Amino acid sequence: MKKLVLAALMTGTFLMPVPNGMAQEATTQAVASSNATLKTDVLKGLMTFEEVVAAYQKEFPNTDIQSIELERQLDKWVVSVEGLDNDNEYDIKFNATTKEVISKGSSPLDTDEANGIEREKEKIELNKLSSFDDAAQVALAEVTSGEVMKWDLERDNGVTYWEVTIKDGQQVYEVRLDAYSKKVLEVEIDD
Repeated sequence: MKKLVLAALMTGTFLMPVPNGMAQEATTQAVASSNATLKTDVLKGLMTFEEVVAAYQKEFPNTDIQSIELERQLDKWVVSVEGLDNDNEYDIKFNATTKEVISKGSSPLDTDEANGIEREKEKIELNKLSSFDDAAQVALAEVTSGEVMKWDLERDNGVTYWEVTIKDGQQVYEVRLDAYSKKVLEVEIDD
C-alpha cells in the first residue's frame, strides 16, 4: 500500500455553492474533466443526506449522530447511521434506494462514556455540514477520475471529516476532507 499525503491547500479547485437541501439533486450528472468523466450519478435515486438525517432522527429523537456511512453492499446501497445520547448508543441501517429500515438497535454506553461524556466528544454538528454530493465532488476533483464507492462521515480528535472512497480501474483512493470547509486533508492511494 502506498500512502500519499497531499497538502491541504489545493490550487485550482473551485466549488459552486448550492442552496441547502438541493445539493444532491444539483450534481447527479456526470462531471467532465479534461482527461476523464467523473462518475457522480451514483447518488441518483438514493436517499439524500437530509433524508438520512431526518429518518435517523425520526427513529431516535433527542439523540446526536456520530457517524454516517453510505456503501454498496452486494446488490444494494446501504446507509448506516450511528448515534448516541447521554447513556446509550444507537445504530440503524437503511436501504438507501427504498428508504426501508434494514436493522436498528441500541446498547448502553460504558460507564466511562456515560452521562454525556462520549456524546459531547463524538456528536457531529449538522449545521453547515457538506452532503454526500458535496464530498463526492471535492474528492473526485482531487483524484480526477473514477467512481465513488463509499462515503464515511466521522469525527475524530475534534475534526469532523468525510472519507470518500473512489475506485479507478485497479486503484482505490481514499480522500479525507473537512466536512465543513471541504478542504482536502489527506489522499491515500491503495494499489
